[in-house]
Amino acid sequence: GSALATAGVVQVEAAQEVLDAFSGTLTREYETAMARKFGLAAYDQDLSLGLMRLMTRTGADFTNTFRALREVLPQSQDQSQPPRAGPGIPPALEAVLAEAGLADEDEREAWVAWVDAYAEALTRDGMEAATRRKMQDAANPVYVLRNHLCQQAIAAAEKGDDAPLHALLEVMRNPYEEQAGKDAYKKVVPEEQAGPGVSVLSCSS
Repeated sequence: GSALATAGVVQVEAAQEVLDAFSGTLTREYETAMARKFGLAAYDQDLSLGLMRLMTRTGADFTNTFRALREVLPQSQDQSQPPRAGPGIPPALEAVLAEAGLADEDEREAWVAWVDAYAEALTRDGMEAATRRKMQDAANPVYVLRNHLCQQAIAAAEKGDDAPLHALLEVMRNPYEEQAGKDAYKKVVPEEQAGPGVSVLSCSS
């Protein structure tokens, strides 16, 4: 920055104005994006931070958790929907927690309390259900390019088999849409595959 200013490439005053505005712009864009992920008209910081803490403590997958939120209903609509798999926890989120190996009852109760608070927020928000789900589905992908999937494709390609690579690319062409028979692409890295080169890929990979 200082070198560019010294060389006259950028004007200090103009650059400072941009830097001063950046923090506010970043915050607004982040809050707008997060509101869409929750299906809310406005960002709810307490709700968001509460979910982040729960995911961190229990190891729930970020992508799958946010996609599962589409199943949480405003309290006034709960009675018209299929029964939930657990107390206050809809089936898709129940599956995410099961994959994370959630067994602690206190943590389960914390999830139930959070889901109830989220349902209350949806009720207060009042957004029409179809509109909310459309918003959430456009903000929360079903599939992301997970490291272990990349590593599997790389390993196969190194052996002359490019089918896994093409299959992976095909799924990623429509990451926001459920695709029949593609549940394996939602899975977090299997424990037996976790480790360098799978959980963590170098930039050279």
